[in-house]
Amino acid sequence: MTDSTPNIPADTEATIPTGKHTPPFQVAVQEEIVHFAGYPPEVLEKFENVLEGSAEKLLDNMLRESDFRRRMEEKALDANIATQEDFRKYNLRAVVNERYGQAMGFLVCLACIGAAVYLGSISPENWKLPVAITAIPTAAVIWAFRGRSVADRKQDKSAADT
Repeated sequence: MTDSTPNIPADTEATIPTGKHTPPFQVAVQEEIVHFAGYPPEVLEKFENVLEGSAEKLLDNMLRESDFRRRMEEKALDANIATQEDFRKYNLRAVVNERYGQAMGFLVCLACIGAAVYLGSISPENWKLPVAITAIPTAAVIWAFRGRSVADRKQDKSAADT
């Protein structure tokens, strides 16, 4: 890369619109020069003059290294794709397990409420048992709305502090 300043004609700045509603801006031009990773022909010629066949060996070696690097990059990309696929499957299983747990919790809550209503209707004088059974889904709903436990929050906070 070169650090040369781009040559912008002087009349170019006059054509950039500026006004009350148009914020002023600058145009940046970046020039990039890419060099061949191998040896220049002059150097290869000098190697060939010193030891016959050395230029060809150098070029073959560069090509083998380039092929090796490309194979390693392909393996790394394949491994990355496989890891992302495994992570996606894991997240999908986690979501399914979470939904299953929510459905089971909902069924337990309905069963408790049904049992409390039934027990309250067959023996209204014994109100303590239906109230105790109703406490189970009430606690579950409070816990669900409250979110994670206090211990989980403290653990997350201590992990963030370190």
